[in-house]
Amino acid sequence: MENLHKFEHQAAGHEGTLTDEDEYLFFKPVLKQEIDFYSNLNNQLAGSVDDNELSLKDWIPKYIGLLTENDTTGLKKENINYVVLENLLRGFRKPNIMDIKLGKILYDEQTVTLGKKERLIKVSNDTTSGSLGFRICGMRVYNYSTELDHSYMELDEDTNYITINKFYGRSRTIDNIDEAIDLFFSMSNLDEKIKHKLAANFLSRLQLLYNTLLDSEVRMYSSSLLFIYETDQSRWEFLDYQDDIIPDDIEDEILDEDETTYCKTLSRLNLIDFAHSRFTPGEGPDENVLVGIENLIRIFEKEKNCNK
Repeated sequence: MENLHKFEHQAAGHEGTLTDEDEYLFFKPVLKQEIDFYSNLNNQLAGSVDDNELSLKDWIPKYIGLLTENDTTGLKKENINYVVLENLLRGFRKPNIMDIKLGKILYDEQTVTLGKKERLIKVSNDTTSGSLGFRICGMRVYNYSTELDHSYMELDEDTNYITINKFYGRSRTIDNIDEAIDLFFSMSNLDEKIKHKLAANFLSRLQLLYNTLLDSEVRMYSSSLLFIYETDQSRWEFLDYQDDIIPDDIEDEILDEDETTYCKTLSRLNLIDFAHSRFTPGEGPDENVLVGIENLIRIFEKEKNCNK
């Protein structure tokens, strides 16, 4: 564990995530339910879909294994389990990241305590989680230009990144949520043709993901969608973005030129966070998650048309 350090590009979620020196891997503290979910994911979906379709596994970071850190302090008298995953940001130079939590219901009835249930019901009722089935939890965007209220953001002067906090997402409504999605794309100096391509690609991925979830018997409470795109114009030009088609974001291919490592992936969409997720054979698709993706599809359809 001494060779690991804090993961700096986290857009939302709990503290404690780590990465290795080369930033190839992502280490996240987890409890048993999330460990079980990743283990069951590998076992349940093997060979279960047609070669021309995407399985749930294709949308989730590659699961490497489990790492246990022994408590050497003698204070907690317990070990910390870390799930080891691929680092979804590997290969990006200046990624913009947005974390969107899915679902109107944010708790698992089987495990939630009464106090936490009441708190999460209020969060849902007071935000777009309840009205749209999704909520922006946070963004981490390269510092470009914004008039956003400073109470919603913090500038990291060392990296020149802006972190947009959870209170921004909680303040959004049906009437202005489109502006929040637009903000995510506007926080870069990419040309308009690329921004149009990004909106079109994310729309296509959301539609593909929706179809995958229709065939998946799973319940994912408080899971998130992670949107990532490259803001470095030179990488788009180097890789000829006209050839960056779906689903190239699923598999990374590394190219080396002039001692610089490039990744063919210029944007990607993934499901993350499964602390309250489980497989539910025989119970059909997760309607709680699907309604949020349906509304995101409608917003991205408008975003695509606006960026023509």
